[in-house]
This record gives sequence, C-alpha cells and structure tokens, in this order.
Amino acid sequence: MRAQDQENDLGGNRRSKAGRGSARSSLTGPAAGLLALQRSAGNAAVTRAIEEQRHEHGPGCGHADRSVQRAAETDEAQQSAVQRRVSLAEVTGSGGTGLDPRIQAKAEQAYGMSLGHVRVHNDATAQRASADFQAHAMTVGHHIVLGSSHVDDETMFHELDHVRQQSQGPVAGTDNGSGVKVSDPGDAFERQSATNGRLVAQGSAPDLSLPGSAGHGAPVQRVAAGTGERQNVQRMPKEATKSKAAARGGKKATVAQAITRALVQNHGWTEYGGQQNKTVHFPVASDNAPAHAKSEGLKGAALSAMYHGTDNIRKERSFSAERPEQALRWISTVTFNYLNDLRKQPEEVQAGVSGVQQEGPDGAAAMRYQLYISSNKDGANKALSDLYEGKANAKAFLSAILEAGEPNLSSRTAREQRHAQKLASRLLGDREGMEAYGAVLQALGGSVSVPAKQEDAATDGLHAERRIVDSAPAGSVSAIAGVKRPCMVCYMELFVGDDSKRPGPYWPSKASNIGESDYTVANADMLALRIHTAALRGGGTHVSLRVDCEGQERVDTGYGSESDSSASDSEAPALIPAEAMDLS
Repeated sequence: MRAQDQENDLGGNRRSKAGRGSARSSLTGPAAGLLALQRSAGNAAVTRAIEEQRHEHGPGCGHADRSVQRAAETDEAQQSAVQRRVSLAEVTGSGGTGLDPRIQAKAEQAYGMSLGHVRVHNDATAQRASADFQAHAMTVGHHIVLGSSHVDDETMFHELDHVRQQSQGPVAGTDNGSGVKVSDPGDAFERQSATNGRLVAQGSAPDLSLPGSAGHGAPVQRVAAGTGERQNVQRMPKEATKSKAAARGGKKATVAQAITRALVQNHGWTEYGGQQNKTVHFPVASDNAPAHAKSEGLKGAALSAMYHGTDNIRKERSFSAERPEQALRWISTVTFNYLNDLRKQPEEVQAGVSGVQQEGPDGAAAMRYQLYISSNKDGANKALSDLYEGKANAKAFLSAILEAGEPNLSSRTAREQRHAQKLASRLLGDREGMEAYGAVLQALGGSVSVPAKQEDAATDGLHAERRIVDSAPAGSVSAIAGVKRPCMVCYMELFVGDDSKRPGPYWPSKASNIGESDYTVANADMLALRIHTAALRGGGTHVSLRVDCEGQERVDTGYGSESDSSASDSEAPALIPAEAMDLS
C-alpha cells in the first residue's frame, strides 16, 4: 500500500534524537500539545486549535458535551500520528544499503530504468517503522523499507515497481491522520505492483504503464524535484503475506509448522534445520556490523551465511563487569558436568540468586539470599536434591560437586576446567575481592533450592530459567545465568528489556513452548507476533562465533541458547592454577 507525505523534505533538516527529546521534555501542558499537533498536521491545524482554546463554551455552542471525549481521542490520535511521522523520517534519513547486484540487474532490465540510487533499509529502525505502518515492506521514493532482515525476490520486485511508479507521478492514497497518505491494498497501483513483482520474479515482462495512463508503454513525465509535490510512500501490508499462505492451501499444519509459517511469512524470519531440530531465526542486518561478522569464511555454511553481516554473531566477551552472573555461570558449568557424569543428560543447567527482605535477630530488616539451581529435566533435578540432602549449606553442596568431578577434571574442556577452578578459588576459598560477587557469595551460607518435580509429566522439559523464576518468590530473582543463552520463549517471558540478555533462535517444538497458551494452530499468528515483538526488543536472535577443528569459522546455537563465552574462555588450553588464569 501507499502513504503520501505532506512535504518533499520529510527526513531532511531533522533534529537529532537527543535534541528532539530535550525540546519535547521542556514543554508541558498546552504548549506540548500544540507542538505535537504542529508536527503531525501543520500550522493550519495549530491555528484552529488556538482559536478553539480562545472560544468560551456556553449553552448551545455544541462543544461542551463533547469536549472531554474529543480531547482524549485527539491526544491519542496525535500521539500515534507523531510516532508514525517520526519513524518514517528516521528511517528515510538513515543511510541504508544498495540493492543486491543480482536483484538490481534483473530489475533494471525489466523496468527499463537505472536503480543504482535505490537504498534498502532492513535494520532495527526500519523494522520499527514498518511495524508502525503495519507493513511487511514499504517504499518511500527511492527508499525501500523492509519489516525484516530478508524478504523474497517477489517482494523486492514488487517494491521496486513502486519506485518506478513514484518516479513517474503521484499515486493514490488516503490520509491516515498523520499527514501521510496510505493506499488500499486493492487499488490499481498496488494490484499492478503485485502483478509486476510476480512477473519479474518469474522472468516475464512487466506492465510499464501507470494506472489511468494512455496505455502500455505510454510516455510519462518524471516529477521534478522541489516542485512541492507530496512525497509518495507505498507499503505492502502484513495481511498480504497471510493471504498468499491461505491461497496455497495444503495439508493441515501442526502447531510448530503454523507458528514457523507465521514467523516466516508475516515477519520475515528464516527457518533452519529439519523437523527434529528446526530453529527459526531473525538476524538483523547492520551497516556497522563488527569485523568478525563480515568474514568471508562465514559464507561457507548455511546458518553462518544467514548471520553474515549482522550484529547478531556474539564473540567471546568478558563478564568482569557482571560478577554475580559470572559466578552463576561457574556454578552452572560444574553442575552440568556433574549431572552428565551421572548420565542424567540434562540439556541445560541454570543458576539464580534471590533476595527476600526478612526481619533479623535484632528486629531490623535484613536481606536473605538463596541459591537456586535447576536443569530442564525432573530426573536431573532429583539427583541434585539427593546430593544436597544432609549438607549444611550451598557452599558444602558445591564443594561436594567439585569433589565428585575431580577424577574427570583432566578430560574437561579448558573452559570447564577454568570454571571449576575459579569456583573453588573465588567463591569457596578465602580470597581478597570476594565481596564483588555480592548476593551470590552471601547465598552460599544459606540453603540450595532445587525446583520441585513438575506436577504434570507433560511439562517435564520446561526450561531451567523458567523453573527457577516459577519456584522463587515473585520478583525476588536478581540474577540468573547458565550454560545456555535464553531461548526466544524464555527471553520473551523473563528478560525483555534486560540489555545483558541476548535471545537465541526460536524453537517451535512443543517442549520449548511449555506454558504458552497461544501455542495452538488457531493462535499461531498471535504467538508469532509476540515472539517477533520480543525479538525486536532484543535486537533479533543471536548465535555464537566458533572455530571448528579445521580452523573454519562457524556460528553455533547449541540447543538454541548457547551462552556467550567469556573473553578468557579460549585462552587456557590446559590445567592452569586458578590464580594464573585470573584475566579479569
């Protein structure tokens, strides 16, 4: 569909975000409302608003009874209008990237025009703007704005046909209340672009006329810059992708298939793997991707290539600024190894610390900290409960785990060895600077809480993070970390807004969606929208950079939520005294 902005210079001469925010925050009351109205509807609307403010209401004027309701409705509409205009200006004012050479060559031949000036936007800013306009993709002059990092060829050729249309003259649209004209998906321009996009994708010739013009191939006049014509914006609504899916029909989808399809078709995600190990990914392309994400070596494997050139490949990093989480990772690693030595085969282990205010011996309020440890399996958790039985406190419990694992220490990876040794020296020993581990250190003098067995056997498999949060007092868990990065569902339920957490891909399997009431075929679109919204907050889905035994760069998801490695994790190949390994 289309939207048509009021002025040619939308996105030009814009204040920075900081400047815009400070100016807005300095105004209150009527002044702030008038500024918002001016931005969204222009000076004429402001003049009318001032005249209405000066008017004295009285019997028969027809205003008094409607004033409160109208004010509330106007404020909400104006706020939405401002948001749409601002998001549109931000995305068209950003740099973007050029067309893929393959797409550009095919489109230039089909549409008979140079497209080297076209800019494609598919980063987080573009995706937010698309969401504001409920668009799968939209075109603003020579800017193509995508609602996801990747779209299919037909969609790109559809949007490029809008570039052609807008270069030749005005297009249809209805003002949506924000000074932007939005077209109907059934209008002649949209129907033409949908058809042309499909034809070009199939290798056929498109119709190069304009709706309402003299006919196929009729000459048109390019609109000159600076003539005061309104800037055109054309968008493909998200509903269009749903209708494509409905038209294809086919066998009845499983829940996993329905949600995967909704993420891919409605929100531009990419699926990877077979039915038994399928994951769905949402990497976000970046103009400033780090060097390690632009390595040509990543293009040698499908999953690595998917994340090439994004901000979503996590390299080794230091946890020195996150001491409690660092300590919980050590605890999780040694516990994970202990359970594997017992052949309990947990897929993950997480540890958390909670703090609850209680009355101390002297009557004063004091914080009581407690350590929580959990796997994603009831059987593994029972083994932990059995080990804790008879132990005085969490410190004794962890000492027993380290002692049980000592015979196998030499066969552990360098990272696992280091975590065991750091746990022993930094948390269980007597060391200067231990206070940096704060709540975790204090929790070692208290008990260990292992979440109870799931009441419903069908929910055995619930991820460890959610077991911990469910079993702890509401709002008491201050830190949680483990051997895996949170999967997309755990991130959505527990960590949205936490900048220290980076979600892994989405696993559509039933086990990974335990507790999600929308995990049904009927509600697949709803759950997909919730997942996509959370992913946008988390900067997309993330993977970890790995180097295989042949020195080839690859990315790794583990079971979909592999933890970030600490910066020192790749630096100690063998048993090294803990003091010598302290790199932070």
